[in-house]
Amino acid sequence: SIARNTQAKSVVGFEIVESAVDDARQNAAANGVDNAHFLCGDLAELLSTSDCREKFGRPNVAIIDPPRPGMHPQCVLDVVRLWPQRIVYVSCNPATQARDIRVLHERGGYRLVSLTPVDMFPHSPHVETVALLDRTS
Repeated sequence: SIARNTQAKSVVGFEIVESAVDDARQNAAANGVDNAHFLCGDLAELLSTSDCREKFGRPNVAIIDPPRPGMHPQCVLDVVRLWPQRIVYVSCNPATQARDIRVLHERGGYRLVSLTPVDMFPHSPHVETVALLDRTS
């Protein structure tokens, strides 16, 4: 989130691990970043129960990096409801990424612009994939 700070009016980061949120806040403070906000909790719950769009506005870009099981089904629909122009979806499980991208396409009108595999773990069967989606409507 901090890395995207200079190109954005504001940045909102969601993380389920409290120590990671604390680290992000400390990192932002240490680097003089005052337009980044970090919320701790399960994204599926935060997006469905909070007024994120009203509080932070509609995002232009959503960068999503879910755990191996992929996005919670309600979370996918909540991202569609937020309606960002672009979505960058980073995944360590191409199968769940494909499942979620299909829903983003069918329910939100997003189209897959590019998909890039990144071999971060040589000599293992694991691969990260980075997908760029764009809203078509």
